[in-house]
Amino acid sequence: MDRLKLLDAGLRAFDMLLPDVTPSLCLATRYRGSTCRSCLDACPASALTVSPWLELDADACRSCGACAAVCRTGALALAHRGAAMRTAFRSAAAGSPSATLACRCVEAARAEDAMCIVPCLGTVSARDLIAAAALGIQEINLVSGDCWECPDAAAEAVLHIAVSTAEGTLALLHRPFDVTRTQTSGCRPQTSTSSPAVSRRGLFDYVARGLERAVAGGIAQRDPERSIKSIHKQSAPPAAHLWLIEDLTTLRPRAGRCATTLPASLPLAIVTVAPECDCCGLCLRYCPHGALHLDASLPTADELRCTACGLCAEVCPSSSLRVGPVTA
Repeated sequence: MDRLKLLDAGLRAFDMLLPDVTPSLCLATRYRGSTCRSCLDACPASALTVSPWLELDADACRSCGACAAVCRTGALALAHRGAAMRTAFRSAAAGSPSATLACRCVEAARAEDAMCIVPCLGTVSARDLIAAAALGIQEINLVSGDCWECPDAAAEAVLHIAVSTAEGTLALLHRPFDVTRTQTSGCRPQTSTSSPAVSRRGLFDYVARGLERAVAGGIAQRDPERSIKSIHKQSAPPAAHLWLIEDLTTLRPRAGRCATTLPASLPLAIVTVAPECDCCGLCLRYCPHGALHLDASLPTADELRCTACGLCAEVCPSSSLRVGPVTA
C-alpha cells in the first residue's frame, strides 16, 4: 500500500467521520426481543449489526449520518456534527432569516459562506430543523446532487421523515418555517473513500479516543461477564435530546403548553401506566436512560430523560405501559 492510500485509510478511521457507537444504548442489544431496526433500515451501506452487540463496520460506513439521525437513544450519535450545525444556523440567523444546507457532492456550494456542508442530507434530523427555527431561521434550502444516482440514496427517506416531522411540529407551534429542496444535476457523488481535511488537534484527539477504546475493549475481552452486565448500563440522554427540549421551550407560546399533540415521530413521550402493573421492575431495568422511577408503587417517567424509545412497553409482561406523544 502506497503512502497516499495508507493516509486515506487512516482518515477513513478518523472519529469525525464515524458515529459514536454506544452498544448499551441500543434497544436491540439491551433486549433481544426489541423490534427496533431503525438504523439498519436507514443505513445505505449495510454497515451495522445490532445483535448480539451493536457494531459498526468502519470500512463499509459511508459517514452519511442517517443512522444517527433516526436513533432516538444516542446509541449512534454525531454530537459534534449537530453542534456544528447549530453554530452554522446561529451565524446564518445573525444576517438573514434563511440558511442553506448542502451535501458534500455539491462542490460549488463550498464557495458559499452561508452554506453548511454535510456529508449527506440524510444526516439532517427533525431536531436539527427545529433547532434552526429556535435560533431564528425561517427558511432552509436543502441542496443536493442527483440523489437517485448516489450510493447514499437510501438515506433520502430519512430526510423526508425529518422534514415532515419538523414542519408539522412548527406548524402546531404557529412558527413560520419553510423547507425548500434544490437538486443540482451534474454533481458527482462522493465515493466511500472521500475524506475531509483534519486538523492536528483533531488528529491527536482521535488518537486519544482510539487508545481509550482499545483499553476498554481489552478489559471487556478479559472479563466477558463484565461486558454482559454493561448491556444494562444506563446513561444520560444524548445532547441532541436536551437541545430539542430546550428548543421547543423557546418556540412554545408564552402562555405555555396547550392541548395540541406533537407528532409521534419526535423522540419525546409521555409514559402512562395501567392499574394492571405489578411493579416487577423490568421497565426500570431496561430503560436506557434511567427515565423511570417508582412513585406511589407505580413507574413514573421523567420527560426530560425519556427519548420515546418504547422499550419499557416492549418488555412489560402485563402490557401495562403506554408510550404516547407529548402536547405542545
